[in-house]
Amino acid sequence: EARAALGAYWTALEGTLDPSKVERAATNALIGNAEEVARQMVERFHPDDRVMLWFDFFNHDSDRVVANMRAFMERVAPRVQELLA
Repeated sequence: EARAALGAYWTALEGTLDPSKVERAATNALIGNAEEVARQMVERFHPDDRVMLWFDFFNHDSDRVVANMRAFMERVAPRVQELLA
């Protein structure tokens, strides 16, 4: 879902899809289940860093966006704190 969203973003931005740009953007993104995202955050960012999170790329599904935000706060954020402890 995240890779498809990145593809939609680049297509809208530039009008054509360049798979290499999507792949480079994906390496910059946090993609995966709650455990994977938490581990990526701990491995890639300093504990004092701030992360900008985007929960929606063009899917226009408010319920999904709210569910993703809730999952982040209930599953990812506490796991990041555990890993940092």
